Amino acid sequence: MDEQFARLKATLESDGPAKRLYAHHRMLDILLGLLQPVPAKTIEPEWRGKMAELVRQLEQTPEKRFSIAEMAQAVQVSESHFYKLFQEQFGQSPAAYMERVRIEQACELLLNSGLSIIEIAHELGFKTSQHFTNVFRKVTGCPPSEWRRREAYS
Repeated sequence: MDEQFARLKATLESDGPAKRLYAHHRMLDILLGLLQPVPAKTIEPEWRGKMAELVRQLEQTPEKRFSIAEMAQAVQVSESHFYKLFQEQFGQSPAAYMERVRIEQACELLLNSGLSIIEIAHELGFKTSQHFTNVFRKVTGCPPSEWRRREAYS
């Protein structure tokens, strides 16, 4: 939980254009952590550190599609154990987490680049712009074109 509060604090102290979205996501992380039942067994510090390093890597390369097997190998646990550890530590599946990371990056690109929505979709590893739009709408509540227009004027 301390890690999630530290991330929220860093987000609130930043001046990025998608600050509101990032802060919203950090708050969701905290709420998920509070609503999840406390695991009977705490995550060992060695795995917690490896998970934190993996998450940093995932956030730095949102366009890369890591498989559960690759992520589990990075943490040096079985796939099923990795999935359970990730769920316990972050309150969501690795796929849901990566989806949010990609959409955060998409927001940055929508505001700070002249890239088209199709180019952004491909840059972030989405196979089609329609899939990107559907995921974006699910996470933000509106399509990327509307989000770009609305945020450009706020």
